[in-house]
Amino acid sequence: MALFSHSGDRTEKATPRRRSEARKKGQIARSSLLAPAVVFLGVFVVLGMFAPSFIRDLSRMLQRGLSTAAASEITEETLQTIFMSYCRDISWLILVIAGAAFVLSIGANAAQGGLVFSGHRLGLHLENLNPAAGIRRLLPGTSMGELAKALLTVGVLSYLCWSAYAEARTEMPRYILMSPLQSSSKISAVVYRLAFKSGCVLVLIALGDYIWSRRRFDQSIRMTKQEIKEEARSAEGNPEVRSRIRKRQREIALRSMLADVKKADVVITNPTHYAVALQYVPQKMPAPTVVAKGKGFVALKIREIAQANKVPIVENKPLAQTLFKALDVGQQIPANLFKAIAEVLAYVYRLKRMRL
Repeated sequence: MALFSHSGDRTEKATPRRRSEARKKGQIARSSLLAPAVVFLGVFVVLGMFAPSFIRDLSRMLQRGLSTAAASEITEETLQTIFMSYCRDISWLILVIAGAAFVLSIGANAAQGGLVFSGHRLGLHLENLNPAAGIRRLLPGTSMGELAKALLTVGVLSYLCWSAYAEARTEMPRYILMSPLQSSSKISAVVYRLAFKSGCVLVLIALGDYIWSRRRFDQSIRMTKQEIKEEARSAEGNPEVRSRIRKRQREIALRSMLADVKKADVVITNPTHYAVALQYVPQKMPAPTVVAKGKGFVALKIREIAQANKVPIVENKPLAQTLFKALDVGQQIPANLFKAIAEVLAYVYRLKRMRL
């Protein structure tokens, strides 16, 4: 029974690394119906846009061909001349349709996860010769889904064809009494409406198929908890990953430090190269504590935040340099700096009393 078993323990969503590995192997969520359906609908939309011009050109082509045939003897050379003339006149429409089909095909495939070029599928893979894999492809979860999709498509298109016939059935006898141009115009309109409706339906079915394919793909690349742990352990040994983690940690620490500037009682600067923010709460701290420090750009940010939050800024070049080099964030000032810091805090408190 192991042959038909499913990996029920794969309960975790695939990590970005697993998705990247699957993509390198050419494994992405993709509907085989979407690109053809979009191209089919797009071609008929383009035809509808250029139909008036094309009909005028076609009418002129027929008139010119009939005039040429009536004015000269019908020979192989005459027929070849008429044929080449026809080809030149309709070449612009062929180029427009081909260009639209190409762009729509590329766009539809790109929208389903981008254009993937992988040489992995070109190689020989022994797992493809495994009978178990072949049997799984025939199980109801896959083959029945494809069969249902095919039956739905055929059924809907058949209904549209029958509806178009039923709608035009009463008008068809009158086509015989019309001129060739009028009857061909009527028939073309019926065919165009049928094709446009069919294209819209095919696109809707293809979108549903893509959603279903994406869901199946996400399930197929699910991971076990153990696989996620192993991937995390292997990633920790990757220098690039370690570098990104350290960078992220530095960014978080910097944001946290800058957020604490608004709590400071004073910022001591040098005047722009260094900045050290100190906080002192007598009831909670035995000595003033460094809540933020920085140089260059970080010092500038500390000054900006201090100004925005009305934290006093005191310029003291030697003291700012000493504090920056001697202390880290979270450390209290040493005893040998008590006097200098006390003078700064006394000055700050005098300023606050004067403002009050």
